[in-house]
Amino acid sequence: MPELLKSRLLYIYPLNTSENIQKWELDLAQIECRLGRLVTAAVHVPIYLVNSLTIDCICPPRPHYSLERLAKILKDWPPSEEDDIPFERLEKAREHWWHVAGCYVSNIKPYIQKAGLPEELLLRETGPAIFLCPERIREEAEEKNLSLANSFEFTLFHELGHAYMKTPSRSGIHQGARDVWEESLANCLAVEAYTQKFNHLPRLLEVLDMIRSQPAEYQGAFPLISDSIIFRDILALLTKTVLAGTGSGHSVQWQYSGTLGGLIHQMMDWLIDLPLILTFLPRIQQNIMESIIRALFPYSLDITTAHGQSGWQPYFIVFLRWWMDADRLMRQHSNWTQFFEQVAKYLLRYITSGVA
Repeated sequence: MPELLKSRLLYIYPLNTSENIQKWELDLAQIECRLGRLVTAAVHVPIYLVNSLTIDCICPPRPHYSLERLAKILKDWPPSEEDDIPFERLEKAREHWWHVAGCYVSNIKPYIQKAGLPEELLLRETGPAIFLCPERIREEAEEKNLSLANSFEFTLFHELGHAYMKTPSRSGIHQGARDVWEESLANCLAVEAYTQKFNHLPRLLEVLDMIRSQPAEYQGAFPLISDSIIFRDILALLTKTVLAGTGSGHSVQWQYSGTLGGLIHQMMDWLIDLPLILTFLPRIQQNIMESIIRALFPYSLDITTAHGQSGWQPYFIVFLRWWMDADRLMRQHSNWTQFFEQVAKYLLRYITSGVA
């Protein structure tokens, strides 16, 4: 049995993998330095290395959205009915069979017997866990001509992203919309880990190439991280959702509290103070967006000086907060279900816009 890999924060337990990742030149100390917000998940979630049969038993292969097929469905849909595209119709785009290299589970206990895990090797039988498959990570790395260490780290960061979000069951949201939110945000958190220091830019660029080769629902990371246009569009949708939920025009007292409530409250104050009604909203979208950016994003992940790319704004942080609060929001008002599903459709349309 290969040895346990451990550092101050990470504990990686080999179970039935045939790979010896001790030879993969993993620098656990450097991985720790890049964890950022993921550190809260890393210290509480054990990581187990398993073979491809075990990972498929824990997380069976299933079809994901094909970019080409999805692009065709969205292109053929009448523009006048764009907001009414049912996710059931988009299910026809699930043609990309995906065998995962990693999986997060909120409770390991049901999988001990299901996947034939060696019970005596597990430190506990309940609680969350991450499973990584080194055999599959090697296959993907060799296929894309990437380093084993970087492929392993990215897969780990992605699964830690799921653990950070805690991903409870949300029965009110279509599975397709949930997939887009979950996988895109997990990738956003993984990308953020690579922006902690400029000297990791070569690895970051490899990561971006890895994401581009993934199914469509994973690629919502690109606009969520770096594109203010998608942020403007979602902000307009959020405003519409908020106003529709109040039933009292533009002058409202918003009921939510906390970080998310503060964001919406600021936005509603700006609308009220102008004062403008909903029909004039498009004329002030840019002003609202700039005000929120100034309030919430005092920093930018600017990699211009190191690699000639435009500056990145971490827009995904706001989406992350919305998603992690989704259960409470939907309990308070049914319009939020529509909001989450519509955002997922926006992201899918955005990432397929350049696909022929």
